Amino acid sequence: MRLVAMTHNLWADNRWPERQPALERALRDRFASYGYRDLPEAVMQQADVPRGATVLDNPVGSAPGLRVELGQKLLFAMPGPPHELAAVGAAAAINLR
Repeated sequence: MRLVAMTHNLWADNRWPERQPALERALRDRFASYGYRDLPEAVMQQADVPRGATVLDNPVGSAPGLRVELGQKLLFAMPGPPHELAAVGAAAAINLR
């Protein structure tokens, strides 16, 4: 199944992204430690999680990974930077066992 079709299925199942307060707090705390007070909406979108998705911790960056069950398929959304992808991917692989 193509990514566009999977994304469409999430929205068709009424699983729109919801802002997660714990993720929002973690983003604000992380960026405050870098000296940033105000964060652009593009950064805050990292705290938006589709209803029913499992958040995968990112120990080396700010964007979490996501694990979403779509029927009998699993969809993983991972952060883009290679070192973050590797860190979140390792945790995701453990969750598959």
